[in-house]
Amino acid sequence: MKIFLGSLIGIILTNIFNRLSIANKLNNYRKLILKYNEEIALPKSTAYISDFDKTKFYILNYYSIVFEKNNFNGKLQRTYDTMPMFNSEIYKSIPSEYLFRIFIVKNDYSKFIDLIYSIDYLKENSPLNVSTEFTKQLKEHISYKNLKPEETTEHFKNCSFLEENTDISLSKIKNYVERANSLKTELNEINSNLRGHSVLWLFRYIFN
Repeated sequence: MKIFLGSLIGIILTNIFNRLSIANKLNNYRKLILKYNEEIALPKSTAYISDFDKTKFYILNYYSIVFEKNNFNGKLQRTYDTMPMFNSEIYKSIPSEYLFRIFIVKNDYSKFIDLIYSIDYLKENSPLNVSTEFTKQLKEHISYKNLKPEETTEHFKNCSFLEENTDISLSKIKNYVERANSLKTELNEINSNLRGHSVLWLFRYIFN
C-alpha cells in the first residue's frame, strides 16, 4: 500500500512539475511575442507606412524632381528605414508544439500566423524596393528608346510610359499600405489579449 501511495504521489508531483514547466515556457513565449510586437513590429509598421508617403511623393513628382531639379523647399526626403529587425524570425523561432497553446482567445492563433506572412510580404515589398523598381523601369525605358540625356526632359513631358508606371506603382503602394494597416490592427488585437500579470497567465496555462 505504501509503495502504491508513493508511486501515486510521485506521478502526481511529476505531472505538476511538467505542467509548471510547460506553463512557464508558454508564459515566456507570450512575453517574447508581446515585447517584439510592442517594441519592434508596431513601430516598424508605422515607419513602413510613413516611408511609403515619401515614396508616393517621389513617384508623383518624379518629373519635377529629376528633370526640373525641384527639391520642394527642402521637403523632399528619400531616406528610408531599412528595418533589419522587421522580420518574422522571432515568431518562427517558437516551437510549433507550444505555439498553438500560447493563445487563449479564439482566432488569435490564426491571426498570429497571418502576422508571419504579412511581415514577410511587407519586408519583401519595402518602400525602398518600390522606389528602386520605379526608377529602374524608367531607366530601362530611356535605354529602350535610345534617348540622349538632352532628349529625356522633353520626352518625359508627354510620356505615357511614365504615367502608366506611376499608376502601377501607386496601386502597389495602396495595397502595401492597406496590408500594413491591417497588420497594425492584428498586432494591437493580439497584444490586448496577451497582456496581463505573469502569475495569472501561469495559472491559465497550467489549467488550460
